[in-house]
Amino acid sequence: MEQQVDSSKLCSLEVLIKKQIYYDSAKGWGVFLCQRISSKADLVIRGNIPPFPEGESYSIEGVWVNDKKHGRGFNVEKFLPFVPEEKQALLKYLSSDIFPGIGKKTALAIVDHFGAETVAVLDKDIERLWEIKSLSRDRIQKLLCAWKEVSKTRSDLLFLYSYGIIGKTAQKLMDFYGTSVQEELKKNPYSLVRKLKGFSFLRADSIALSLGISESSPERVKSAILHVLWEAGSSGHCFLEQEEVLKSLLDLLKLGEEFLKPLFKASLLSLEQEGALIVEVREKETCLYLRRTYRAEVNLALKVKELLEDQISLEESSDLERRLDIWLERHLATLEMELSSEQKRAVLMALLHPVFILTGGPGVGKSLTSRVILDLFVAKKQKVALAAPTGRAAKRLQELTGAEAKTLHRLLEWTPKDGQFLRNSENPLLYDVLIIDETSMLDIFLSEKLFQAIKKGTKIILIGDSDQLPSIGPGYVLSHLIESQVVPSLRLTKIFRQGLSSDIVKYSHEINQGFKPHFVKTEMSDCHFLSAEPSSVLALMKEFLLETLPARGFEESYIQILSPMKKGLLGCVNLNKEIQKAIFSKKAKPASLKNSNYEFHPGDRVIQLSNAYDLGVFNGDIGYVSNVDLKDKCLVVDFDGRLIVYENEKINHLALAYAITIHKSQGSEFPVVFIPVVPEHSHMLNRNLLYTALTRAKQLAIFFGLERSLGYAVFKDETIKRKTLLKERLVSLE
Repeated sequence: MEQQVDSSKLCSLEVLIKKQIYYDSAKGWGVFLCQRISSKADLVIRGNIPPFPEGESYSIEGVWVNDKKHGRGFNVEKFLPFVPEEKQALLKYLSSDIFPGIGKKTALAIVDHFGAETVAVLDKDIERLWEIKSLSRDRIQKLLCAWKEVSKTRSDLLFLYSYGIIGKTAQKLMDFYGTSVQEELKKNPYSLVRKLKGFSFLRADSIALSLGISESSPERVKSAILHVLWEAGSSGHCFLEQEEVLKSLLDLLKLGEEFLKPLFKASLLSLEQEGALIVEVREKETCLYLRRTYRAEVNLALKVKELLEDQISLEESSDLERRLDIWLERHLATLEMELSSEQKRAVLMALLHPVFILTGGPGVGKSLTSRVILDLFVAKKQKVALAAPTGRAAKRLQELTGAEAKTLHRLLEWTPKDGQFLRNSENPLLYDVLIIDETSMLDIFLSEKLFQAIKKGTKIILIGDSDQLPSIGPGYVLSHLIESQVVPSLRLTKIFRQGLSSDIVKYSHEINQGFKPHFVKTEMSDCHFLSAEPSSVLALMKEFLLETLPARGFEESYIQILSPMKKGLLGCVNLNKEIQKAIFSKKAKPASLKNSNYEFHPGDRVIQLSNAYDLGVFNGDIGYVSNVDLKDKCLVVDFDGRLIVYENEKINHLALAYAITIHKSQGSEFPVVFIPVVPEHSHMLNRNLLYTALTRAKQLAIFFGLERSLGYAVFKDETIKRKTLLKERLVSLE
């Protein structure tokens, strides 16, 4: 029964799906053109609904809305499929593409034979189709299979959507479990957390509790333990102490401590027996690791130690040092350059040691030293590979050295289909020397994969600024390799002439040492602070971005805004939308395509949010939209001359890039950097973050906001002490 009420109240309709207008499979949100079964009038429905096939009928519940952009429509909140009983609608349904090979003639034969009982027969007694003598065995078999498949698919979708499992996630589950999806979900929803990437414990827990699974279920406690450790990994930790995990479980599961403790101990034992968890008992603590993280940390320490065993003799060392002095004198004369004594020492250490780390802040000559090291090994006729964690970092390394540089994923030959690297301990890299830049970005997993692919006899040189932000993933690899004092390393400290004249370099070092810079108010400076109330910062940045700096020769494309956060007035999402609006406000509105967060026009600056190996584009790569094809619903993005086509869901992996997070900027440099520093960012701002942001600027850096917020960040030296035992493992192997 249909019921029409006003737009602010729930009402129910019965509709026939005519056409899919739009569908976002990632979010499970769609827009469909339908026909009301009672009045035959067309209407548009929208909401978190499955990709309804054309020709199916649904009873829907929701509200009427008047959308400024899309007009009047019906927002669906609940839906239930049904088979229409009216003859013409039923004929249309049975002869639709839902049941291939049936056709109008067969549909008419079925409806004529069973009449008003047709729907009941198909739902509850479909074997009665054999009563219709005019239907061939083949047609009946086709309809039997198709009806059962459609019924099962409907039932599964209804079940999943009723628990908030929608869109792409629902489809993944149905693909993964097939016809047993409901049974598997009812049996143990927590298994999805381990088996299905992106399926969270909180979602599984909500489903489990609504299905009546006990709050004290062993599977619930086990899944919660893994969830706590996974979340710790997202914060950079490799392990957590046992007591810390128990404390987190008390908050998460809302169970009493005395009740939870025995469950916790039993669950730890079970997870350890299953191989999902490693419990390492040390002198003062019991450490809980996810198995993958434990193996990565242990394997990395063992491999570093193995490579370090290949040291040369003291006599050979003296001979190499003498010959290097001669080569350096000739080579530097050819380059018309000089090296400081510590830079020469770094080149020597790179030559002498199988594993060597070169570190230091801005303006201390890491780039020149790296180039001379590369030239040295090329002169020795050795096969050298250059790489960095991200595409932009690899591109920058290539520009600095003049030699080809790859991303680590390309170097290690990642295969998206198999989800693994082709280069490993059994199929190692065939190089004499590896030079890896921006190694502060290396987490424990990528570090282990890199070192496992190095054969004995290959030399590896790690270059990076250990004072920058650590990796997004778990571990503090570069810092702990240095702090262990097991791996030979050298920190460059002398600031060179070009660096001494740069306030960017000067202020970076001051910030890193915990001193708030005193900004020189002169146009000659390459680093400024523009004081403004937080509510005025956006307008001031727009003015400098679109008017002040372009008038001084800095094009808008040279300028990169770096924000500590994604959300808020001065977070990346809002900044991107506001800057885009300002850029296009004086232009005719161009063609555009949308994803979940942004609208893209030709000319927009965009950033890739994840590695897309099939496209050859990597996390952090920045390009410009060169074309929007509305007909094929695709974008063409220009990445430094490479044109990449983004279709369908791949567009969801792009974001506007007028503003990016400071974390995303790691490994990159930009001619001009804008950095907002305001109280709303206080919980994110710290010395490490500020230092990383400022060192991204090549020619000009401008802070916008309040100096007290800048001072707060400089004095807030609270980089989280990441829980990792890599340093201890390296030392214990000595």
